[in-house]
Amino acid sequence: MTNVRVDINGQFGVNNPFSGFNLEDVTIDRTLASTDAPRNWSSFCTDADKALENVTKVKAFFRIFGPLNLICNIGSFVAIVWYILNRSSISSWSMVFNVGIALAVPKLFITIVTNKRIISGMAKLEVVCQDHSGNRSRYVLCNESTRQRSARYFVTVMNYDTEGQQ
Repeated sequence: MTNVRVDINGQFGVNNPFSGFNLEDVTIDRTLASTDAPRNWSSFCTDADKALENVTKVKAFFRIFGPLNLICNIGSFVAIVWYILNRSSISSWSMVFNVGIALAVPKLFITIVTNKRIISGMAKLEVVCQDHSGNRSRYVLCNESTRQRSARYFVTVMNYDTEGQQ
């Protein structure tokens, strides 16, 4: 039995507004030694790449709207600092409140939509993993946290086939 970690290429982090500028499609890394590859490896990769097409579309969305998240963060910070420096005026409070809401809504919308669509795409990949798991091989979708607090996904391939044929 062999356990091999297979990375997913082209991933991006919602907390890093410029990570979407990596133009690589989100796909399974097909590099796997032939002795470690299960018999259904090729069909698994094809189906996994098809399941990850939606994540690639989300990445294109995030490429445009990710920097807007950064602009909203900076704008909110500036509005808060401006309020702290000018808090004696009631009208400044209402203006800062309105600016803060105007900046928070797009940021929350972009973050929530992007995260939901990534999770949905990875759920499709998990179904592909379950469909291709059988007596001689098993595919498990896993994730790990990164410094940017985004999940980094990968697939663990467990091959019980002692012959190691593709």
